[in-house]
Amino acid sequence: MEAIAMGSLLEELVRREAAARERAEAIREQIDHLGQRPAAEEELLSRLVVVSVDGKGADGTAIGRCDPDPRPAVSGCAGRCPPTPTR
Repeated sequence: MEAIAMGSLLEELVRREAAARERAEAIREQIDHLGQRPAAEEELLSRLVVVSVDGKGADGTAIGRCDPDPRPAVSGCAGRCPPTPTR
């Protein structure tokens, strides 16, 4: 009877060890993923800063206020924002 109990105890230890290894690997993967996020966010921030400084979008068009109704017959905007007037 002692041999059966010892065998099942060893099996339980092996099972727990495998589960702990899986959790550790999952945590390492999360750390790797989170480690990449600051660089991606900093890149986005730098693009937003450039846009706010030069007033142009990623496609080079001026960023400004759009007429709330950009239909060509009504505002002539045709879906594109006219540059905001400078003073």
